Amino acid sequence: MKPRDVMSGWGRILSGRQPNLSIEITRECPLKCPGCYAYGEDHLGGGVVLRELSDFKGQELIDGVLNL
Repeated sequence: MKPRDVMSGWGRILSGRQPNLSIEITRECPLKCPGCYAYGEDHLGGGVVLRELSDFKGQELIDGVLNL
């Protein structure tokens, strides 16, 4: 990301446009992308890896996201 990207984004926000928000709602990923960092040792800051965390499914996942 370059400084102009940040400035452009803030310019749109300050002019009244709503920003997009993207959240990751599940740790499962069907892809096997080369170089993917998500399951790496340091992705979550060390001490725990993504595969060790609990994951909600079905209605429990939907309710959890809506409660955010």
